[in-house]
Amino acid sequence: MFGDDESQLSDSVSLTSSMDIDMDPFASNTNTAHPKPDAGVDGFSIQYLLPLEIVELIAIRIADDADLMNFALTCKDFATATVLEKSTVWRTRFLARYDHPIIEGPYEFRVAYQLRELVLRKFPSFASIGAARSRAALEVLRDMVLETYHSPHGPKRTRSRNLEVLSSPKSAPYMEEFLSSPFFAYEFRPYGKPNGLFAALQLVFSHLVLHPSSHFAVETKASRDNYDLKIIYLYALPLRTIYYARKSQVQDIEPQNRDLRLDLEALLHIRNFWTGHLAYKGTGLYTNSLTTYGEMARMLVGRNHAPRAWDRAIQESVEFQAHWYGHYSCTHPTPRYITDIEEHQTCAEDWILQYGKNGVHPLTLDLQATNSAQRGWWPPIFATIPIVESTTPHADADSSHVYIRGIAPFLSPTSHPDMYPAYKSLRVRGVIHPLPSQKEIPGWRRIVMVMYQPTPRYLLAVLDVNSPEDDDPFDQIEPVAALEVPNMNQEGVAEQSTALDQMQAQDQGQAQPQAQNPAQMVIDDAAVAAVPASSEEAKAMREELEAREELKGPLGPAYLTRDFIAEMEDNLHPPEELAWEDIGYAYIYEGVIIPGGKIMMGRYWSCGPPTVVDGFELGNGVDRGPWVFWC
Repeated sequence: MFGDDESQLSDSVSLTSSMDIDMDPFASNTNTAHPKPDAGVDGFSIQYLLPLEIVELIAIRIADDADLMNFALTCKDFATATVLEKSTVWRTRFLARYDHPIIEGPYEFRVAYQLRELVLRKFPSFASIGAARSRAALEVLRDMVLETYHSPHGPKRTRSRNLEVLSSPKSAPYMEEFLSSPFFAYEFRPYGKPNGLFAALQLVFSHLVLHPSSHFAVETKASRDNYDLKIIYLYALPLRTIYYARKSQVQDIEPQNRDLRLDLEALLHIRNFWTGHLAYKGTGLYTNSLTTYGEMARMLVGRNHAPRAWDRAIQESVEFQAHWYGHYSCTHPTPRYITDIEEHQTCAEDWILQYGKNGVHPLTLDLQATNSAQRGWWPPIFATIPIVESTTPHADADSSHVYIRGIAPFLSPTSHPDMYPAYKSLRVRGVIHPLPSQKEIPGWRRIVMVMYQPTPRYLLAVLDVNSPEDDDPFDQIEPVAALEVPNMNQEGVAEQSTALDQMQAQDQGQAQPQAQNPAQMVIDDAAVAAVPASSEEAKAMREELEAREELKGPLGPAYLTRDFIAEMEDNLHPPEELAWEDIGYAYIYEGVIIPGGKIMMGRYWSCGPPTVVDGFELGNGVDRGPWVFWC
C-alpha cells in the first residue's frame, strides 16, 4: 500500500479482490516449503489451526504497516482475516492512532486508514504547485481537524488522539513541512498563491507556532520574507477590515445580505508576523530573541499563560473566555518609506533597548460576556461607526451575537502583578458574531472591540457619584473635549507619555515603565492628550485623581475588580450612553477568533468622534498595526 507513487493508492485499496483470487499458497507444488496437503484431507485450512479471531488478534499486534502487509501475503486465510473491509483490524488500527473518523459505516475504516497513511507518508512540499498531491494532503489535515474529539458512540472525549499526533514532530514529521511553508506555492511568487484551505489550516494550527517552547516554533523556517508589512500595517493603503465587503456591493444593502468575506490571506500574514516576533529562536535575523516579544512570551509561559490547542470538538460552540494575554505592534515614529519599516518593524525593539529584556509588558483582557443586546455594552457611538456597522450583521433573537465588556491592564513581570491599577486601565467594549465555515472548517467568529481610555474628568465623576460625599470640587469645571486635536502627532504624544511616566516613577521611587503606544498610555497621559499640560483644570483633575489613587494603594483595593468598576460606571449613566466626551482616546481592534476559541488576532486602528474618514480613523492612517491574544 505504500508505493512510490500516489497512483498506487487505488491499487492498494483494491488489494482485497486480487487476494481473493490469487493468494492460495497451495495452488502449486513449486513451493517446496509448503507442499500441498493430501487431497483426501477435507477442509484443510490455516483457520483449522488458528481461528479467525486469533489471526485478527495477531494482526492487530503488528505495529508496522509493512509487516502487516507481509503477514497478509502469507496466505489467503491470513489475508481474509486482515485485508477485507469487514476485518476488525482496520478499525482497531485506526482508533489506536487517531480519533474516530467521520465515516458512513464500519466498513470504511480500511479505506480511511490506508488513504490517510499513504498521503501523510508521501506528504508534499507546498513550495511549488502540485495540484493533486497538495489537495489530498490538505484534505487529510482538514479531516483530522474536523475529527478531533469525535466520539459518535460514547461519552465526550477529554483528549484527542489527533491533536496529540499532530503536536509531535516524532509522530507527525509532515507537520514540520506544513508549518514551515509560509504560503501556498511560495517558491515562484512573493507570498505565494492564495489558497483558502491552506490558509485556514495554518491559522487553526497557530498554537503550534506561537508557543515559544513548541518544537515547531523553534525548528520551522521563519523569515522576514514570510509576511508583507504593507498588509500587516496597511502601510500607505486604505483602511480595510479583516471581514470585508466587495467594493462592487451596493452600500445600502443590509450587512447580512452582502457578500462579506473573511480575509484569510491577511490573517496568515499577521500570524506569520507574530510567529517570527513571539516564538522563533533560530539563526538569522531573529537570533537575538530579545529584540521583540520573545521574552514577554516566555514570561507568560512561565505563568502558565501560553497559546493552547482547542479542547473540544471544533464543531461545538465555545463560550467566550474571560481572560486573555497578548500584545499589539506599533511603529513610532511612522516610517516615511516601506524600506524603513522593514528594518524597524515594531516599537518593541526600542522598549527592549531602553528598559531591558522585561521592557515589553503584555496586555491582558479581563472581560465579561453576555448574549443580551439590551444591556447596552455595545454603545451606539461604536456600533454606528460606518466601517463596523456595514460589516456587522444585525442582531436578532437567533443571531448568536455576544457582547463583551471589561478592562485591559498591563501585566508587569517584575514589580507587581498589574502594571497599573485596574481603575486606571483601558476599558473594553465589543461585539462578537459567528462567521460562515471557511473551506468546510467551522467555528470562526469575528470580534470587534474598542479599547479606550476614559478622560480624567469621567473617572473623577465616577468616583464622586459612588462616594458618600456630596461636594464635588469639579462641578464648575467645563467638560474636557476629548480628541479635540484629531491629527495630533503620535510621536509627540508618546514622548510626553514617557516623560510623565519617568517623573512619576522617580517621585515614587519605582522602576520606570516602558514607553507605550498612545493606544495604551496611562490615565495621566490622557489628561495631557486632551488639554495642554499647563491647563489648571487638567492639573487639578490629575492631582485629585492621584490623591484618590494613593489612598487606595499602588494597585487599588481588592474590591475594585472588573465587575465593580462596571457597576460604578453604570451608576454615573447607563452603559449605552457612553459618549465621545468621556473618552480620551480609543482604538478599534477588529479580527477573528480562530476555531476552538483559544486564539484571536487581527488589526487595530485609532478612532475618534464621527468624521468623513473610514472607520472614524485618526492620524491619517499612521496608527495601525497587528494584534494577537490567547487564553
